Amino acid sequence: VEALLLEATVIQALRPKYNTALKDDKRYKYIEISDTNVTYLKKKNLNKIKSITHPSDAYPYVTTARKANVATSAYFGPFPKGNTVNDVVRLLRKSFGWCAYKTKAEADSANKPCFYYQLKQCPGYCAGVLSYEQYLEHMQRIVRFLSGEKEEVIEQLQKLMVSASENTNYEQASLYRDQIKNLEYVLQQFRQAESFITNPVLEEEQFYFARKQLREMLGEINPHWAAWLRNLERIEAYDISNTSGKEATGSMVVLLQGFPTNSQYRRFRIRDLSEPNDFAMMQQVLQRRLSRFKKQSSTDTSFSEIPQLLVIDGGKGQVSAVLDVLEELQLDIPTIGLAKREEQIIVPVLDTPGSYKTVDLPLNSPS
Repeated sequence: VEALLLEATVIQALRPKYNTALKDDKRYKYIEISDTNVTYLKKKNLNKIKSITHPSDAYPYVTTARKANVATSAYFGPFPKGNTVNDVVRLLRKSFGWCAYKTKAEADSANKPCFYYQLKQCPGYCAGVLSYEQYLEHMQRIVRFLSGEKEEVIEQLQKLMVSASENTNYEQASLYRDQIKNLEYVLQQFRQAESFITNPVLEEEQFYFARKQLREMLGEINPHWAAWLRNLERIEAYDISNTSGKEATGSMVVLLQGFPTNSQYRRFRIRDLSEPNDFAMMQQVLQRRLSRFKKQSSTDTSFSEIPQLLVIDGGKGQVSAVLDVLEELQLDIPTIGLAKREEQIIVPVLDTPGSYKTVDLPLNSPS
């Protein structure tokens, strides 16, 4: 959820030239809080929901949509995968719940609690457990949760649980208890993407210690890297993307003093490779990039600088392929791999050719 929401938010905000898919809002699903009038707080070109009000006859509910109508509803997303949106909505249903009835007239006509109330996935407005104002407050908590105020929502639920218990309203207290339990489980993995957008890099003091720790770790594995990494100013990261080997491209992302520097980013169109081969593609990208530095033949300022660290998207195979290029060009640049699926850093042990050391990243690590 976190990664997909972050990706969609960045692309919608920056609208990069080559990522056409996520710029088309109609193709991807939103999470929608329906029948909602929304007030937006603008911050760094991102929309953050500040408050909501509801038509008096409407029962606000959570659903999905492919097109946003911000005049009547609140939206989160878009998400590039419809299944992900459906999973999130199911999770919200289990954690918070909302009434299956869409209007008061529909509830009055049914003359009984909705189906989800029996499953403990409706807070009970249709059963007379909550007043309309309390139901709106309940829906407001869903909006606040999706807007990033997760801890505040749990604190409020804890107070409501205690209050309901003191008033011997044990049924309502148990509903609050179950919501808290579900949300605490969700929060083990869920982090709001906007916090990454408004502060995409570490604070200066945090970056200083992170850089120091990285330098010490890599220097311990390969001692002669220590001097090279002492002034870790430029980091270049590389990734390969392709569709079954076709339309393959390589991406070069540059960080200067820990900050992403968009003007230094470059894209490489893969040549003369029709079959999917990540190793050969990665070699070609690094060969072309570093050859330009060696020859000093390019007027492109991004190619005239040498990085102090190369970060390769992939495991031992990709790192080994890049080390072959460095050996051929007679360059000695610290190189590590980032195996995202396993959350590991792959570090070659240069004193023992073909040997690697893996560093496991904690699941809650900002890295």
